Amino acid sequence: MRSIQIRENQNMSIQSNLDDRQRLVSKGAVTCLSFVTSIFLCLMVMMCSDPSTKGEYRPYCKGDCKNGRGTQYTFVFDQEYPVDYDGIFENGYLKGDATITWGNGVVYKGNVRWNYREGNGIRTAPGQTVLNGRWLDNHIVCLQGDCSEDSGEIVYIDIDAISMFVPAPDQQNNPYFIQWANWDRYIGHFLAGKLYGCGAVVREGKVDWGLWNDNRLVKNRADECREDLKEVIANDTGERFIRCYPSEGCIDEKQ
Repeated sequence: MRSIQIRENQNMSIQSNLDDRQRLVSKGAVTCLSFVTSIFLCLMVMMCSDPSTKGEYRPYCKGDCKNGRGTQYTFVFDQEYPVDYDGIFENGYLKGDATITWGNGVVYKGNVRWNYREGNGIRTAPGQTVLNGRWLDNHIVCLQGDCSEDSGEIVYIDIDAISMFVPAPDQQNNPYFIQWANWDRYIGHFLAGKLYGCGAVVREGKVDWGLWNDNRLVKNRADECREDLKEVIANDTGERFIRCYPSEGCIDEKQ
């Protein structure tokens, strides 16, 4: 009888140890599950929260930002402010009449194509000149005239960062390519959408002018345009900032 009692005590001790281990395993599983759940919830909050505050880098959409009307909040790569795209989306890109709002106060209202400003639109920003005209690409706006086949005035603006989710345009493929700087103005003639004929670039009060051919300034032919550009070049300082090297936009042409 004593032997049987000893065995029963041993079995009870073993069962107790097993129960303790099961409780520890269950407690560890619950703790692990709680940790994983917490991480998952944190990730969901980061992905789905409205990135109107500094620090969010994922797009957040209200509405349909794939094929429909919506507002996409996108934080700009290496910038400290978001960009909001509001309008009609097609295949994930904003097209047609839309509003783009930068967190630094810049607002564009007008036509958009593939998230870029293109067509009639107006850009406003605190303390900056209002740009209202026909946007030829994301950075160049025709303020007056015909900037394709006649004479007109364009302004270049490149201080508005675009979304990290949209590839930046290659300036080399820009049909109006010269060594543009922010707020450069070109006043002159165009042919087939290119700078062609007499024209002047105004940069920070300085004027560089002359005869243009296929977006490139022709050396030694500026005098041919003096009369045509007399109002624009009245305050010419004589400083030339568009250097005449083939790789930088100028060509040599005989008289």
